[in-house]
Formats: sequence, C-alpha cells, structure tokens
Amino acid sequence: MKKIVLLLSFMILGSLFAAPGKPYEYFTVDPAGTAVKAGKVLKLDAAVKCQNGYELKGISASVTRRMAPASFFALKNITIKRYDKSASPKASQYDTVLFYNRILPRAVNNGNVALEFNTAGLTPGDYAIAFRGYFIKKGEKAVYANVFLALTICE
Repeated sequence: MKKIVLLLSFMILGSLFAAPGKPYEYFTVDPAGTAVKAGKVLKLDAAVKCQNGYELKGISASVTRRMAPASFFALKNITIKRYDKSASPKASQYDTVLFYNRILPRAVNNGNVALEFNTAGLTPGDYAIAFRGYFIKKGEKAVYANVFLALTICE
C-alpha cells in the first residue's frame, strides 16, 4: 500500500511539472465592463505581458448563446456557428457568434493593443463577450486564452 501511495505521489508530482505553463503573465481587456446603447463603437485596450518566448499574434471576440440575451440569437442577420454539427443541428447553449477577428501586423510580447468593437446590431440585455488571444511561440503549437468583457446594451 505504501508503494502505491508513493507511486501515485510521484505520478501526480511529475504531471505538474510536465503540464504546459500559460503563455502570459497577464492578459486583460480594459474596461472589463461597461453599459452602452447599441451602435456605439467601444474603444478598448488589451494589455498583455507574455512569458516563456510567447507572443500575442491575434485577437478575436465572440459570444456564446448562454452569455447573451435570447433576442440576440433570434436575429436573422447573424451568422451562428453551431456547436452541434449533426445533420439536423438544434440550438445549443454553446453556439457562438464571432464579432471580431484580427491578426496583428506585428506580434506583441509586452504592451497594449488598441481594439475597436462595434455594438451595432446587439439587442438590449447583458452579454459576456469573450476576447480570445492567439499566442505563438516558435516551434510550438499555438495557445489560446480568453478574457471577458461584461457588456450591457441599454435601450
């Protein structure tokens, strides 16, 4: 029994050291929350400090069905990426709508990136917009990380 516990302890300890580290020291969007009328262009700053040779190469913004008002996903003029890809997909709480996708002209490892996010077409209600950072490191697979903007669209 003692040998099994010792073996499990070494396996857990080894997995902690083998797990990949996160590519950044911090990755934030400022402001983290705001309330506006639909149609306003929000000017945001993404601040990042990368570590271990990683660089921020791109940023996208999307919202999932579970983090937006039902009225938004009922709109006809939006492109919904379905979570369920079967022959007759039904609505899933994980369906997404992509708002913004930008590859940076020059990768950033420490600094700010100015973002503009247009709220036109958003219906009134509360949203949690996921800004996804695309981090690269030479010779390794890309790593993604999300930060959220709490957004209320007022009438």
